[in-house]
Amino acid sequence: MATASSQAGYHRRVLKLLLISVLFATFLLPAAAASGKKPLNALRAMLTSMLLAELAYAFFLRFIYWRFQ
Repeated sequence: MATASSQAGYHRRVLKLLLISVLFATFLLPAAAASGKKPLNALRAMLTSMLLAELAYAFFLRFIYWRFQ
């Protein structure tokens, strides 16, 4: 059985990973898409990757994160 302190530590780690994932989606995905030769294709790749990252984030918050509280 998990203790309250170990659950609090886990909760802090999950919140830290959520912050890192938001930073990753905000800065690194557009930077990676900007390396494309054609600007329109790079824009499409960036918008697609941002959409997928936001959907994954919303899925995680809705179905997984709330179970750990």
